[in-house]
Amino acid sequence: MNQFGFRSRHSTIHAVLSIVDKIQQAIENNQFSCRVFLDLSKAFDTVNHNILLQKLEHYGIRGLALDWFKSYLTNRKKYTEIVSYISSLNDIHFGVPQGSVLGPVLFLLYINDFNYSSLTLTFNIFADDSNIFCSDKN
Repeated sequence: MNQFGFRSRHSTIHAVLSIVDKIQQAIENNQFSCRVFLDLSKAFDTVNHNILLQKLEHYGIRGLALDWFKSYLTNRKKYTEIVSYISSLNDIHFGVPQGSVLGPVLFLLYINDFNYSSLTLTFNIFADDSNIFCSDKN
């Protein structure tokens, strides 16, 4: 798995070494290569709660534990405060709570299967900063 960050022994240094290794292999094999770097803007805010809950269930979280996650994610509200102005409360339908310990973990579980979407491409995932690599002879 090429998922880095928020995992023991999978730091940014390991991500960079993985990138350099893939490029070096392509050069040694006389292959053309391309790497696309992605910065998923507002990525934590785009997590679909229903999809995340389905994935949690797929990973074996069921019953009371799944109900707890559902409760944690749903019925949340947000507002904006600027100086003395406070907006009205709005429902949150997407995203994971940021600034929490669970936020990054839930996001990584949400995108965990991203690297299975292609047999041709190699993915390096580091939270919301990811990159895609491809190499071939022609």
